[in-house]
Amino acid sequence: MSRYYDGYGLDSTVTLLRIAYGLDNWREVVKLGETLYEESLRIYNLQMLTKEQDIVEIHTQRAIVYYIGYSRLMQGIAYQKLLEFDKARECILQYSDFQWIKLTNQETLNEIEFYSDIATINLIVLDLLEGNATKLDEYVAYIQKSKGEIISGLLTLLEANRLNNLPIKKLEYLFEEHRSIGDTTVMSDIDISYYLKFSFELALYYTRSNNDPDAIDILLNCLAISPKINHNKIKYVALFEKTRDQATHAQISFYKSILEGML
Repeated sequence: MSRYYDGYGLDSTVTLLRIAYGLDNWREVVKLGETLYEESLRIYNLQMLTKEQDIVEIHTQRAIVYYIGYSRLMQGIAYQKLLEFDKARECILQYSDFQWIKLTNQETLNEIEFYSDIATINLIVLDLLEGNATKLDEYVAYIQKSKGEIISGLLTLLEANRLNNLPIKKLEYLFEEHRSIGDTTVMSDIDISYYLKFSFELALYYTRSNNDPDAIDILLNCLAISPKINHNKIKYVALFEKTRDQATHAQISFYKSILEGML
């Protein structure tokens, strides 16, 4: 009996999704996420139909449920960034419950548990972005405990404040603790990118709070770091020019030296 080989394209689609995510191309993330969902679901159904016949050989780096969940996870993030919160919530609810998955190997069960846990947190994130502070303390405790989530978590809080006035003044000490970046030579481009996004949101927050001196210092730091990963610098320049009248002579001189260094 001849064997049927499948699944080769799933990991390539995951790579494309991550590239689109890194470029903030949210519509492309939604599109690629749907492609990944449909293809991974097709392969799962094929596995179920042929599992007793041993005629299908699936070639993927992870369990098939990983791809089903990842597709909806990324779409949920994209819809969140597009401020389409109802659609984001639909995606989260889909990967929160995989009781319909009939595979019971340990790798699959681990993936199901992971998506259930992350769905709980991401539903809280949506509530915060909509201005609901009921679980603010729970979320802050989570990001403080999960060190790898602290910068992205603080970014979420700042975005929620900008979008719906989430009360975060009592958390300013946390923003200050993470305002300075470490050695960028040992940081990944993704980590630097997250730090820059967090820093820009923090600068916006300080301008809304009439704290232009700190906002300007943060913007200058962003401008100094951004060339390391070829990051878009226009928004930093635009916000600096908006607050230039509040800048000191030293800050303006530093700003000019950074721009000259980019030529």
